[in-house]
Amino acid sequence: MEVVKNKEKKEQINPKDYAYTGQEDIVMKSSLFKDISRGIADALHNETKIYYPEKYDWVNEKTGKIVKKPKKEDIDSGAVYKILSVERTLQGEPQISRTPLGQYLLQLTVMLEQQHIKNIEDGNAVSVEELEKKSKEMKAKLEELSKEK
Repeated sequence: MEVVKNKEKKEQINPKDYAYTGQEDIVMKSSLFKDISRGIADALHNETKIYYPEKYDWVNEKTGKIVKKPKKEDIDSGAVYKILSVERTLQGEPQISRTPLGQYLLQLTVMLEQQHIKNIEDGNAVSVEELEKKSKEMKAKLEELSKEK
């Protein structure tokens, strides 16, 4: 961590020597907020896996027919045995699995989204539509300026 000078006292400050109580409002550039959100989203993606669980059928040892609800004693005795049902496995719905870190990153994502909503309500964020409009206007002005040269 970098040691910085205190603006008022002209002395060196070590950021590691300071902390927050958790109740302070902090200020950061929106680009930093977006970078943090993007980094957390990327990390969450890496900590989240989609998988398809295997489905099994029970087959009667003697008849070779599928048994929907085998009895415990038939399972224990070997009168029925379990096989992978490829068809049901392929038709299965995907499941999501996250690591403990993934769960924490999901919580952080929710907290950042709540902060983003608060920023919208406080007027600190503008609609994407408005940003696109301003971008087109700026592009048009730049084209005009380049034509004048």
